[in-house]
Amino acid sequence: MAIPDDELAAALRTLLQMNTGFYVAFADMLEIGQLENLNYWVELRDHEGNKLWEKDDIPLDEAIGHFLRIRRERDVGYDIELDLNSGVGHIGPHESSAT
Repeated sequence: MAIPDDELAAALRTLLQMNTGFYVAFADMLEIGQLENLNYWVELRDHEGNKLWEKDDIPLDEAIGHFLRIRRERDVGYDIELDLNSGVGHIGPHESSAT
């Protein structure tokens, strides 16, 4: 299982509400960030960096909703998460096994 939407939404909300200009780029295709007016933007790009979709100057909850929707629709990052964290079921701390 990849990162559950509710966990990712909470992490995005915490980071982006700091009002310090953070943005998150996921798999170099999907981005969410804060504008100077404290609203938010979301962008989807193809593997060559061409903009496929954008929504600008929207409230945080709407931006997070678009981010999660696009992530699900495009399966952005799910294969990476599963490959890197197959033992834990989702992103989280790895416990080293004693040998």
